[in-house]
Amino acid sequence: MLAVLCEQAIIANDGRISIINVVEQVTQGRAGPDVPDEMPPFNFQIKSVVELVGGSATGRFAVKIRPEDPSGVQLPAVEHPVRFGEGSGVRLMGDLQLELTVEGRYWIDVVLVKGRGDTQDEELLTRMPLNVVYQPQRTIPGPMNP
Repeated sequence: MLAVLCEQAIIANDGRISIINVVEQVTQGRAGPDVPDEMPPFNFQIKSVVELVGGSATGRFAVKIRPEDPSGVQLPAVEHPVRFGEGSGVRLMGDLQLELTVEGRYWIDVVLVKGRGDTQDEELLTRMPLNVVYQPQRTIPGPMNP
């Protein structure tokens, strides 16, 4: 299994994947005389790459990518239908758009969804961390020249 947040992922002609610049932390900086103490919300886009091998599991499933904020509140998830064959796997790559509202550790859960409707069952496979740091820099105006 592979689950990573990165700046870029390149797939070669032979199917091999190169992950460029793994991201586990984002720093939001603000500078000026009236910088707020608390981090203003901002949108952040990152690539997610998830590779799974079905092993003995075959058939239709779904993989849910579910962000969670530092307080434990689950944010809107994206669900991808997948099909596993005998020993075959799946690769999910895409842009993940997050609204980051507070500092702290966000978790991006990778969840396998089994079954349909009332018989649906979810299994947490792994979690990808994203640490959000806010660095306000207050500038103090210098003396004015006459």
